[in-house]
Amino acid sequence: MLKKKKKKKKKKKKKKKKKKKKKKKKKKKMVIIGPELALYLIWVSLLKGIFLPDASIAFFYIIAAG
Repeated sequence: MLKKKKKKKKKKKKKKKKKKKKKKKKKKKMVIIGPELALYLIWVSLLKGIFLPDASIAFFYIIAAG
């Protein structure tokens, strides 16, 4: 009778996932937004049904851009 060789199971090392730190948005700084991006922001906010503060700022930029 042949003896069966026992296979050693290799333990897989689990890779630790690095947690990404969420950057806090600063509301005080005003970002210059192009009219297309501003329209997009307003459109998204309307679709979601949420009035975003960014969208209101963007709206003023559209008026300013003319």
